[in-house]
Amino acid sequence: MVRFSATIAAGIALASMLATVSAAVLSSRATEGELAFTKCNPSAQYPISARSIRVSPSPPAFGGPIKITAVGDLASAIAQGARAVVNAKIGPFSLKREIDVCAESAESGLPCPIAPGPDKAISVTDTLPSLPIHNQNVGLTVNIYNADNTVLLCVNANIFVV
Repeated sequence: MVRFSATIAAGIALASMLATVSAAVLSSRATEGELAFTKCNPSAQYPISARSIRVSPSPPAFGGPIKITAVGDLASAIAQGARAVVNAKIGPFSLKREIDVCAESAESGLPCPIAPGPDKAISVTDTLPSLPIHNQNVGLTVNIYNADNTVLLCVNANIFVV
């Protein structure tokens, strides 16, 4: 089984969420520090799948650091030019942001192309901006595309930010 660990860095500016998720499963139940998530299309067979996504700290706070780590299986290579498209929503506000997956993974010592195999790790940490709102649920849809625009993953999640 290929072990693939990835991290989402989240930044919210009125609904801005920076994220890199490199994994998903059909569904997940949340526990302390664990993020509940579902595949966008439950019947899809994405090349990236996950067993868990953890948030640190839990819960994150506006103005503070955030690190989101996903652990799962990587069935195909991630090529230079892969990107994550994140749609974040807080109440009536929404934001779409694109992240370079390879640039983020290179920061943690795993440059693209990323071949399938055991013990892959991508780490991204960011600081959430200070906002005059608190205790908000942020809805996320994250699509990860390979360089050839093949969908590697699509996942929906909610993250509570204090």
